[in-house]
Amino acid sequence: MYVSASLLALSRLRFVFFAAFLCLACSNVLAQAAGSDYTTDLPSVDRVKAEIKGSDPTDTLARQVAVFTYLDAYIDRIKYNRSYSGPYTPGEQSAKAAYRLAAYQISQDYAKSHTPAEAAAFERLHGQYEMNSDFYKDWSKRLIGPQSTAAYHNA
Repeated sequence: MYVSASLLALSRLRFVFFAAFLCLACSNVLAQAAGSDYTTDLPSVDRVKAEIKGSDPTDTLARQVAVFTYLDAYIDRIKYNRSYSGPYTPGEQSAKAAYRLAAYQISQDYAKSHTPAEAAAFERLHGQYEMNSDFYKDWSKRLIGPQSTAAYHNA
């Protein structure tokens, strides 16, 4: 009788821990779904263009393309943590489209007004900025709001 009582107690304890774990997991998902849209405190395209400046016009454009590219990936990371195969929220779709369009337009306009060699150098330059952690730390502190930062860190 003593063995079966201890097994019953152990079984109940496991159930309680399992239920608590499920509650924590579900509350995180529900909090993200029910909470306000984190994309509202991501920077607008106009704000990025106004605040991201370089040493010359080409450097400025390369930095801006790097920021737009990074912000697009930033949203992907948050979304994939929430649900890899699930849909993007309307706010995520809108922000991603705006960032991708801005990066595309800058790159295309640059390529149209420069030689192929200059356009290739421009692509390399913004790629370098995309990988530069010091550059990221500088602009992200100024442009990414606390709600988006929290969503990213929860991801």
